[in-house]
Amino acid sequence: MQDTALVALLYAITAASSGVNAAYFLRYRSGRPELRRRVGAAVMAVVCLAGLAQSLFYGWSARTGAVPWPADGIWLPVAALACVSSLLVSALIARHALSRRTRG
Repeated sequence: MQDTALVALLYAITAASSGVNAAYFLRYRSGRPELRRRVGAAVMAVVCLAGLAQSLFYGWSARTGAVPWPADGIWLPVAALACVSSLLVSALIARHALSRRTRG
């Protein structure tokens, strides 16, 4: 039961982080009108939205006890990996935003 609560918490954090990441990439505007940057931002937005949807689905499933995964022991590492990867994208976004402010 404690693992289920931890997994649900990790998925909630991942969903929140993925939502912020998706919003950033959906609003992304480059100072340069390069098509590849816009395409890259669109791809990242889709990836983040997928992470958001997956985290909401699995987090809700874990919270209600209706775990759709046959191996209960794998939930925690999978949830932790999804959470860490989403938070790393958030850290890159924060670093980019802070470097823009310090440059002027």
